[in-house]
Formats: sequence, structure tokens, C-alpha cells
Amino acid sequence: MFLELNLKRLRLKQQRKLSETNLYLFKSITIYIRNSSLTDVEKEEILQQILDMLLEAQNQNKTASFVIGKDYEKFCDSIIKEYSSDKNVFYTIFNFFQNYLFYLILTSFFMAALNRMDNSIAAFGINVNQFIIISLVSLIIIPIVKKASQEKSYLTSLSQRIMLSGRQSGKLEVYGLALMAVMIIILKFILGRIYGEGIFSYVITLNSSKMFLIAALFLIVIMEFYNNRFFNKLIEKRK
Repeated sequence: MFLELNLKRLRLKQQRKLSETNLYLFKSITIYIRNSSLTDVEKEEILQQILDMLLEAQNQNKTASFVIGKDYEKFCDSIIKEYSSDKNVFYTIFNFFQNYLFYLILTSFFMAALNRMDNSIAAFGINVNQFIIISLVSLIIIPIVKKASQEKSYLTSLSQRIMLSGRQSGKLEVYGLALMAVMIIILKFILGRIYGEGIFSYVITLNSSKMFLIAALFLIVIMEFYNNRFFNKLIEKRK
């Protein structure tokens, strides 16, 4: 995480040297890469390499297409594919599960805070019904939203993205919401038949789930350690 933050700080400082045209292109590339399935460190490493290439071309009075080509998405896809091809199954699973746990914990705390603010739940926590929705959002919707954002990477400003999202909904978002709705119905049916309808109002408090939180955070740290070791080996292999 600290390596990623340091790389990001250097990138933000250096990208100011880009011309207006090249900066717009680099912002599109940044959005495309950031919404890929690569790890955060890998994304920053790739972005730094592309930034160096653009700055070098700019200093030599060459256009960005000289290094990127006419289609930046194809250029990015080739790099993403190259990085992804070197990974084993455990790396991919750990990275996905790590992201799922992170978003699950983050969204659960946010929902618990909202419940506390409107006094819908006395204790700091969420009910089982909310937990099911949060789990599926973390598992299905967030990855789909990231993929959809990648497809709109040519829109670099937030206002452009909001306007486009208001006009059209992509197939990925629609399929994702449909899948989530079906899974909610199935899960609620199964849990309702086994435990009764009262299970959905059962509150999972921070105190009652602290062992789960400790275990989840421990898993995130272990997976981060494994991913970083694997990533460092890949860097040495590419040298």
C-alpha cells in the first residue's frame, strides 16, 4: 500500500509536465488501467511506464500515437494481458477475494453508520437483510461498475460520466442488477425456509462480529503479503 501511494505521488507530480492534449490522453489511460483487474501496485507501475514514454515522446516533439498507437484501449489491453498472463490461479483468487473483503467491510461500516444516524438500529451494526445486499454489491456490482467505468475511460471529467450514465445504462450494469436481484431472492428464500423470516431482522453488531473482522483483516494482510511477494518475483523475472 505504501509503495502504491509513493508511486502515485510521483506520477501526479510528473504528469503536470504533459501538454494539454497528452494529459487528456493520459487521464483516459489512467481511468482505463485503474479499472482493470490488476493490483494497485501493478496499475501504478504501468501508469508510470506509460507516463515516461509520453514525456520522452513529447520532449522529442513526437506525437503520443508514436508510442501509444491510434487506439489507446488496445495498447492498454496488450499491457494488461501481458501482466495477467504471468499470474497463477492463487494470485488471481487471492486478489479477487481480498478486494471482496475490503469492499464488504467498508460498505458494512458505511451502512452501519447510516443506521446509527437515523436510529433505525439502536446498536452500531447492520441486519442480515442488509448484509446479504452488501455482500452481493461487493461481489457483483462493484466489479461490474469498475468494468463499465473502464469502457467509458475516454470521459475524463466527472460531469461527463454523470451525464452519460443518466442517458444510458450499459448491458453490464443491467445484467449485474438482474443477477443480484435473482441471488437476493434465492438467498432470502433459502434462509427464510431454514431459519424463518425473523432471521432477516437479526442485527449483526460491531461487538458480535469483531472476531470476523479480525479474521478478515488478517486474511487481507496475508493476501497482500503474498501478492506483493509474487509481484516482486514478476518484476525480477521481467528484468
